[in-house]
Amino acid sequence: PDSSSDEGITAAEYCNAYKEYIESEGLTVWEYAFIDINGDDIYELLLGGSCEAEGNVVLTYSKQGVNAFVTSRLGYNYIPGQNLFCNADGHMGYYYDNVYSIIDGKWQIVGEGSYSEQYDDNGEIVYDQNGNFLYKYTWNNMEVTKNNYYSSLAAVYDDTDAVRIPECMPAEKLMGVLQSGTPELTAYNRVYYEDSTDIHRYEIIVSDV
Repeated sequence: PDSSSDEGITAAEYCNAYKEYIESEGLTVWEYAFIDINGDDIYELLLGGSCEAEGNVVLTYSKQGVNAFVTSRLGYNYIPGQNLFCNADGHMGYYYDNVYSIIDGKWQIVGEGSYSEQYDDNGEIVYDQNGNFLYKYTWNNMEVTKNNYYSSLAAVYDDTDAVRIPECMPAEKLMGVLQSGTPELTAYNRVYYEDSTDIHRYEIIVSDV
């Protein structure tokens, strides 16, 4: 959990701060969810954009005020109460796993990795002898093997307990909730990962649709 001391902050206080931040930044909110990342009495607020390009904005609050960071809209999960949030996404041959914690009221990265397709001198994609893509893996800006990449990620983020929000709430309710200062945590679903031996890590979300 976050080690900062923010005792005495009420729900009404941080809800009002979130409301003022949204209004001052002119944020367009498509949907929202209150989540508990760091296990304190201050809920974080996930604001979903209308498309992947807009992404999400995740707000937290401390005595220093509101702190926000932008994530991909779909590629995120977190471990409730353990102060760990993973932004994992990518496309077109480039993918990443970035893990954040809230430290002294601010979002700080605690581990970052990426992997990307490799190309030869002619700009052609390189494959292995089995016809699979060859990826270049980096962790904390250092090149590593695939196995080292996933072991390094697991060392800072055990996705066994990772969750996602199955369905955020419509934005029309948000300002009223913030005005009343009565936030409620949004239900979540567990996330399960199936690791491919060749290319990608696949995410299976168990939810009614």
